[in-house]
Amino acid sequence: MTFDGSKPVTTSYDLPVSEPLRELMRRGWGVPPSELALPAESAPWAAARRAKLSSQFPGKRLIIPAGQFKVRNNDCDYTFRANSAFIHLTGMVAGDIVPESILLFDPTPTGHDITIFVHPKNDRNLETFYRDRRHGEFWVGKYLSLTDLKNKYQITARNIKELDEFLLSKKETLTHRGEDPKLDAALPEHEKDSQLTIALSELRLIKDEYEISEIRRAVNATIRGFTDVIKTLPEAMANPRGERVIDGTFYRRARIDGNELGYNTIAAAGAHACVLHWIRNDGPALSGDLLLLDAGVEVESHYTADITRTIPINGKFTKAQREIYEIVLAAQEAGIQAV
Repeated sequence: MTFDGSKPVTTSYDLPVSEPLRELMRRGWGVPPSELALPAESAPWAAARRAKLSSQFPGKRLIIPAGQFKVRNNDCDYTFRANSAFIHLTGMVAGDIVPESILLFDPTPTGHDITIFVHPKNDRNLETFYRDRRHGEFWVGKYLSLTDLKNKYQITARNIKELDEFLLSKKETLTHRGEDPKLDAALPEHEKDSQLTIALSELRLIKDEYEISEIRRAVNATIRGFTDVIKTLPEAMANPRGERVIDGTFYRRARIDGNELGYNTIAAAGAHACVLHWIRNDGPALSGDLLLLDAGVEVESHYTADITRTIPINGKFTKAQREIYEIVLAAQEAGIQAV
């Protein structure tokens, strides 16, 4: 497979660049400030996870991709979110992960040499800097340099164009599939690929101290989001699309205190609460009805909370609503006690 970062990703309606414009865009750029990136809090925890994975697959080459952009429509991509296995093994936060990155475990007699291959910072003398809609820093913002990436996350970083030479040697290779179609198509399937995917999932079952602290941070942000929603219920009742008011209120908190929503918010008012996975959120929020709110804030480390509550929209349960609520609550508490 070939990763050629010299050709910018453009669209059919991007005009050809004239030589005068090309020359203009090459000149006059200021020197960006240079600050050495400090090690991330997650770095030692991620290193320990990589060591555990390495010990499970001696002699095997392992490939874990971050994932690709997903197109919403035309030239508009969805906000990129790397796959959880890649995040778990690198400890990288949302703003630092470059789409199409690949984590490689290359076997050695004593374990693995581990390298992350990324699209590097652009050379401002190249067209990719200002024309590439996917990785051009003039389009999407600056990337960490390979040096900063190594310093911050304590992992060797290389230009993704160098990946091919690492894959030339004949070694048994397991790939985490389903995240990067280009990678899946280029590498032959191995009957044990699924073993890697299972191991990656099982590795995330038991949380370390860093993960627990991040989950708590996500929970606290989510609680603030629920509080915001309760405060805005009068506005929701006054709007014919009150569920959208609720949805938007929680999303605002997710973006202020976190990275994104952990999943699509369920803001189900009235009869919509009986739908198992109501995410249209386009109905009214009527006085006297109940709101089922299932929502979570994902923080920059990509850990999320998941909270569901049933709330009387006008602030007060009816007699029947309260009786049913108390029955369900008692059943839940009994279940918790039984665990």
